[in-house]
Amino acid sequence: MTSTSCYSEALRLVKEAVDSYVKYRKEGKASDLRNALVSLLRSYVMLLRGYYLPELDLTNLASIALDEGIIDKELYSDLVTANLILNGYLSRDLSVVEGVFSRLFEKLSKHDPYVSQQMYLFRY
Repeated sequence: MTSTSCYSEALRLVKEAVDSYVKYRKEGKASDLRNALVSLLRSYVMLLRGYYLPELDLTNLASIALDEGIIDKELYSDLVTANLILNGYLSRDLSVVEGVFSRLFEKLSKHDPYVSQQMYLFRY
């Protein structure tokens, strides 16, 4: 995959993440929030390392991102906790997971300002 197509795929995944998040906010399904986090994390790895990851479990993706130095241990821990909440192993409010999504999105936007600009366009 060339770097241009990799970048295009990363932006597509960001758009998919935002669409899933918006759908979650409308319908309240945890699966949409999970999809949003998975797509956003896949995009983040793609933008920073330039390679494509298949759709994996959130914890597996977070482990790869941690191993690659893309995220720190604190964010990794938060992603694992979010995965436990989404899978029903921890009974916490989904707002905790929303906070993790927001932090990850903010980190991605800081890495690539074009992503932030695109999100403004994608939402309207």
